[in-house]
Amino acid sequence: SNSEMLQFAVHRAVKPTGRLVFMTATPSKLELYNIQHQQLSYSLLPARFHRHPLVVPLFKELRNWDRALEKKKIPQELYLWMKKRLDEKTPFLIFVSTIGQIPTVEEMMRRSFPNARFSSVSSQEEQRQERIQQMRNGKLDFLITTTILERGVTFYGIDVAVIEAQEEIFTREVLVQIAGRVGRSVDHPGGEVVYFYEGISRAMKQAKKEIDAAKSDADVKTLEDEAKAEIEKSLPLVEDKPNARKAIDEEAKAKKAEIDARNDLSPKAKEALKAKVDKVANKAKAAID
Repeated sequence: SNSEMLQFAVHRAVKPTGRLVFMTATPSKLELYNIQHQQLSYSLLPARFHRHPLVVPLFKELRNWDRALEKKKIPQELYLWMKKRLDEKTPFLIFVSTIGQIPTVEEMMRRSFPNARFSSVSSQEEQRQERIQQMRNGKLDFLITTTILERGVTFYGIDVAVIEAQEEIFTREVLVQIAGRVGRSVDHPGGEVVYFYEGISRAMKQAKKEIDAAKSDADVKTLEDEAKAEIEKSLPLVEDKPNARKAIDEEAKAKKAEIDARNDLSPKAKEALKAKVDKVANKAKAAID
């Protein structure tokens, strides 16, 4: 939490010999500064509980949103995005930058999609919990929301669109949290996140860079686990030690060739991963003796 009062209370509660562990998907600028200057140690968990990374957001230009609000007509880019999901029966969230926009957005949605089932939530909506539950129960096709739903809620199999993603309210932390609404279940770890913009902000770039980096780290960890499993599988294939060692070496060689063939990994990442494969292989061979 970024609450100064909560931070103060937590620090006061820690014993002199105790340790304080922060768990966050979106570290603050101060925390990132302290990490970069080695004033704060950290452990990175790039994959989510289901072992899949965050969905990387797409950037799509959406011009003249203010004019669209005046005319109460959905811009073509947003209309097509919504229509595709309604046709495919994929639920989704639409994030807007202000509470004041919601009534107008609702009206334009009704005009364009008269048969769609939808509602809206904000900090001023007294029935927001009931509407959130309706969305969870599949009784709504989509929700229009402010940043109140950026975190702390889970919906099955949804996509997300952020309108005016360049606005100041959509900070790096908020955009990353919004992306985290997608792909939260084991059997539906994917989906689509779109930042609709009139101008690409620094926060948008930072959010995408952060999610991209986490995805690369998660991919490397997945490959490392796969390499370990493949090498360990080779152990019971043969009973005599020389052939067991040979089988392990062949598995390691095949896994390193697979890593070299990847186009989405940097040379540095490839070398680091192949070194880990060698480490796993050597450990497996040592276990034979």
